[in-house]
Amino acid sequence: SRWMFTPHEKDGYNKIKEVTDELGLTLFAKVRLYDLVEPKPGVQNAMGHVGKIQAKHCDFVVCSDKLVAKAVIELDDA
Repeated sequence: SRWMFTPHEKDGYNKIKEVTDELGLTLFAKVRLYDLVEPKPGVQNAMGHVGKIQAKHCDFVVCSDKLVAKAVIELDDA
């Protein structure tokens, strides 16, 4: 089976998790971009826009205690 994180992502996760735990926030990893944003109602070619983001993900999302996204974190693994 594959690891969920690269070594740099795992290190980043552990460091961010320490802070979010201390602040009472929730940390999610490998979140699909489409779960965070969507085209405005009535926008032309909405499905074309969805197609551009539905397969992309961000490394980490920090959420409030009500699970509202407050910060999106993308690591440069290099």
